[in-house]
Amino acid sequence: MSPALATEHELGSAYRQVVTLAGGELGAARKDHLVSLFSGKTTLVHLDLEGRLHRAWLGDRSYQRGLDGRIRRVTVGRSHGERTLGVDLLAPAEGESVLAEVRALVDRVAAAVPPRGADPALAEVLSRAQGYRAALEAERFRAAYDPIPILPPDRGRALLVQLTSGCSWNRCTFCHLYRDARFAMKSPEALTEHIRRVLALVGRALPLRRGVFLGQANALVMTRDRLLPLLDVVHRELAGAGAELTSLAAFVDAFSSPKRTEEWAELRARGVESVSLGLESGSDQVLSTLGKPAESSAALALVEQLHEAGVGVGVIVLSGAGGERWQAQHVATTVDTIASMKLGKGDRVYLSPLHVEPGSRFAAALGELGALSREAIEAQSAELRTRLRQAGVTVPIARYDIRRFVY
Repeated sequence: MSPALATEHELGSAYRQVVTLAGGELGAARKDHLVSLFSGKTTLVHLDLEGRLHRAWLGDRSYQRGLDGRIRRVTVGRSHGERTLGVDLLAPAEGESVLAEVRALVDRVAAAVPPRGADPALAEVLSRAQGYRAALEAERFRAAYDPIPILPPDRGRALLVQLTSGCSWNRCTFCHLYRDARFAMKSPEALTEHIRRVLALVGRALPLRRGVFLGQANALVMTRDRLLPLLDVVHRELAGAGAELTSLAAFVDAFSSPKRTEEWAELRARGVESVSLGLESGSDQVLSTLGKPAESSAALALVEQLHEAGVGVGVIVLSGAGGERWQAQHVATTVDTIASMKLGKGDRVYLSPLHVEPGSRFAAALGELGALSREAIEAQSAELRTRLRQAGVTVPIARYDIRRFVY
């Protein structure tokens, strides 16, 4: 069944609370922390309980709105036998056009909601949607969060809690995400205030969040004595907020503030269930060009520790990182390295296509190596996927395009 269809069975008891316009042209229902606007049995819009656009199906396009207010267009396809998602971040004018179309639907439905007999919560959400102001929401977002450059693809629905800002290393030649951000760790008091602002921003949409992601780039770089009190604050402030918020995740690297297996086990006991590791390449030569101060063997050792501690791993690979000169070496060593990690349940691989910032140190280095075209990078991603499967890697392999991120 198409994801754009919602049958009477799927709507369940909420279907009896439907408010339908004349002739059954449009309707609305509340179910599972969302309000749906639909025509017949085709869902058109999902609103969260704060009245904000959550997802829309308009014409033959699907749209998702992030908490930061940006909107992306999503298309579903298949590549090499696996389901793929095509994601395009909309320009501001395109996003405003989508919001205007949604607002028009909301206005038509809200005008037909009778004062009696309708679900009061349904009418309230529609009223909130009519009062939504993108500029005001953006201001609230900036008050709660530092800029959010990126999260792993499967953590987009997590509640982001920023234990730190910036990146403690911030010298990778290919990465510009944290160039203008000073690395800083929050105190327990500052973290408490931050979390309360985040909860106020998310509001009644909190049940839509799944787990917690600890930001920014490498929040777990902190020593045990600094980190554990902050995790205590996270659990204290989120206690009772939602049963889905007990699972924690974060980014890690293989060279900053190494931890013993016992420390990872302690973090696992505090709720850290998975981490995303920037391997980038299995080639030490490529890693040196990327500004990574560690060899691939360090990543292997870290994954072994994490597995022993019961922590899942998402391994990030940078497609195109070796340029023309080292592309064969990059692919072969990366496949060998990941196959040696013996990934299993709770693990995954992310293939992130290389995007080079003009004028960066890596752009100059890549000029000497021979930069790959966009088509060649896509072909390399497909080759990596195929060869990883041939090497016995059975965990999910997902695309990770930083240009299309929306939180």
